[in-house]
Amino acid sequence: MRTLVLICLLMEALLCRALPFTSCAGGDTTDWKTFYADAETYYQKRQLLKALESYQKALQLHFSDTLVHAVANCHYLRGYYQKSIQLYRDSLENDSSEQKLDLLTKCYDKLEMPDSALTCRMRMAEQNIGNQSNMLSLVQNCLTLEMPDTALYYLDRYAELDSTDLAVNRLKAHVYYELEQYSDAIDLYQKIKQAGDNQTSTNYYLGLSYARLDSLPQAYECLGLAVEQSQRKNAYILSQYGVVASNLGFLSDGNRIIDESIELLQPDKMLMASLYETKALNYTLSRKFKEGAECHQKVLEYNPRNFMSIFRLGYLNHLLKNTAQEKLWFEKFLQAIRKENKLDSYKQSVEYAEERLKAIKTEEFFQGKKTE
Repeated sequence: MRTLVLICLLMEALLCRALPFTSCAGGDTTDWKTFYADAETYYQKRQLLKALESYQKALQLHFSDTLVHAVANCHYLRGYYQKSIQLYRDSLENDSSEQKLDLLTKCYDKLEMPDSALTCRMRMAEQNIGNQSNMLSLVQNCLTLEMPDTALYYLDRYAELDSTDLAVNRLKAHVYYELEQYSDAIDLYQKIKQAGDNQTSTNYYLGLSYARLDSLPQAYECLGLAVEQSQRKNAYILSQYGVVASNLGFLSDGNRIIDESIELLQPDKMLMASLYETKALNYTLSRKFKEGAECHQKVLEYNPRNFMSIFRLGYLNHLLKNTAQEKLWFEKFLQAIRKENKLDSYKQSVEYAEERLKAIKTEEFFQGKKTE
């Protein structure tokens, strides 16, 4: 009997050595719970790195879905989206809980992987079609991926539980519009408005739906309201309003409104000038002088007072051995600088331009050309 007891004690001791992360007296409850409690405290204080480290220590001692979710969430909040995804793949391959799927969709959204995000959202919808937040994101996903039919399938299922949700119905009405089901779109948009929704987008798409069915007076009224709500700052709303006005025979008003929209659609001139200036420099450094000169011409279309582009057109034409154009651009440069009284600001460029013009004048003299 004594021998049997000794054998049992020896086996217990060996077992404890083989399982260093497990408390042999009472299981693994003590250490991992301490780490978990520390992690929760850090998490509440938003000390995410310390929380992550403590959650991971707890997970090493005691595997549970709760700890896996906690670690994955810390990875997500700290921007390590791939780590969060990989943790779920490694630890919870067979788990498709709503909590897991929700975090996965957020990770895929951050990584700009709409296909993967949509797959998770559809799985969530199959589990819980009444999850409104997921439904809104799922429909937006479908619209981004140009899958309005799929969006409508889930929207119809959601409506079986709640057909009066304004946030969802706004999207459903838009899906009807995308599917060219304009009568359905009008009916639903009208119900939305009757329920108190008078947003710009509601009036805009209601107006477009009327326009697609040639109900022009109603389209004109709705689009006019959307124009005023957007303070005449939305080029697309203005353009459609102008088209409908024209189709109704309001020709002068239609042209005026269309001109407003065209003006709003013009690019940012200073940004465009800057971009073409960068391209010009790239071409110049690549010794593609003709292309560089063409880009400087574009710069001046957007910003005629870019004096250095005027100067560089002279310089690039010098490199291209186009003396006539070189002379023309250096003269324009000096004339513009003097007019703006900026000779001191462009001193080196002015000196170079003047030297080149003198040299050109000398060349023309020896070639027997008349000079001014």
